[in-house]
Amino acid sequence: MRGSKYLVLKGRTWWFHRAIPLRLQPAFSGLKTVTKCLKTSDLHIAQGRRDLAFAQTERDFLAMTIDSPTGRDRVTVLGLAWIGETKLWRDDPVAWAGRVLGRDDLDDDDLVTPWDFLEEQADAIGREHGPDEQGRFLELARGELPLDHHLEAHLSECGISSRAVVERRTAVKRLMGWNGDLTLMSLTRAKAGQYLTEALAGVHPKTANKAISNVRRYWDWLKARGHVNDNPWTDQHIDGRKARQETVAERAFTDLEIGRLFFSQWPDNMRHADRSRLEDAMRIAALSGMRIEEICQLAVADCADGTFNVRRSKTKAGVRRVPIHPELEAIVARRRAGKAASGFLLDELGRGGVKERSAPLSKQFARYRKAVAVDDRQDGQRRSLVNFHSFRRWFVTCAERAGQAPHIIEAVVGHKRPGMTLGVYSGGPSVEKQMRSCIEAVRMPAAAGQDLTVTGRQ
Repeated sequence: MRGSKYLVLKGRTWWFHRAIPLRLQPAFSGLKTVTKCLKTSDLHIAQGRRDLAFAQTERDFLAMTIDSPTGRDRVTVLGLAWIGETKLWRDDPVAWAGRVLGRDDLDDDDLVTPWDFLEEQADAIGREHGPDEQGRFLELARGELPLDHHLEAHLSECGISSRAVVERRTAVKRLMGWNGDLTLMSLTRAKAGQYLTEALAGVHPKTANKAISNVRRYWDWLKARGHVNDNPWTDQHIDGRKARQETVAERAFTDLEIGRLFFSQWPDNMRHADRSRLEDAMRIAALSGMRIEEICQLAVADCADGTFNVRRSKTKAGVRRVPIHPELEAIVARRRAGKAASGFLLDELGRGGVKERSAPLSKQFARYRKAVAVDDRQDGQRRSLVNFHSFRRWFVTCAERAGQAPHIIEAVVGHKRPGMTLGVYSGGPSVEKQMRSCIEAVRMPAAAGQDLTVTGRQ
């Protein structure tokens, strides 16, 4: 193994670091990485010790795989071990042959390859397990790995959110469910195209292309790591142009809908314990233009000195300070009272997990708006044209109609500002003057006169 792969220099000492596969981490007491001090500052010496440590971890991982409750059978383990030997041989054919033959004085005529021993191993497996298992071993040894063989290693390295991890894993498993006989070597561009035609026919183009994007990124990683030679998903997509032409865009709430959302009676089929959380979140969204996840990620310490400090956002431009609207000051003061600075402003939601912290709030709001007759679902549309994000659209609409400059509105809601002058050179508008003026230009409609069917809040 060449270079400094798996090597980390701490001070003047080299250390060996290797990630533990996700499926094996429970067997290593939850550790994510194997670390070992190589006790040298010399890179050449560290490389040799690194190779020994790598071989030891290979043996440990293999043993854990065999012994684990979900471990693979012996034939599979032998096939995968053979692949490992092939990779070592490709990295350094001379060193591999010397290790196998126990010699360090080899010349070109003495070199051997893994394929010189493959048939012998296959014959032994055939005698012990039968011809079917012999054939399966040969497929594995020649690289006929299942599609998800490297998936967990990829997911541990790719640095995406926990929700995105679930989506990517689901996309690969869906592909495997379509054709369980596919392997990394047998999945060709034609097969990928067939999958799009057969399995994704009738699926909404946005959903289908998201699934394709997930498997494409997995194959990008496989190609970069040398596990496959080509990415059959490159340029594969579902044409959604016709669907886009026929689709009506999602929109802002009308003032009539805002009236229903804020001044209707609480539905009988919803828990009153959830009322305060939802009402507060809706009002913050309407009077700040923040995204739902930005609101749910606000800590108590982020709501001080008259501003919301948005630290976690969908985009880089979304990290910003937003002045607190005068109509929100009482809500913020009530929710800050008696809480630790590190606690969440909307503390009823828990800390979140695989999904965004806002997921339960989003679902609750969907039930509420339908209960108060705020819905706009077109024929053939999966989603309503109004949702929680419509508060953000309503805020932008109100700010524009109040005469606020577009570049100020962009700064308030956290949109990337276009152009060199404002997008690169400018340090941004004044929070306390320009952005606060924009915030205060947006006003909630009065309860009266919004809708004759709306009942005042009890």
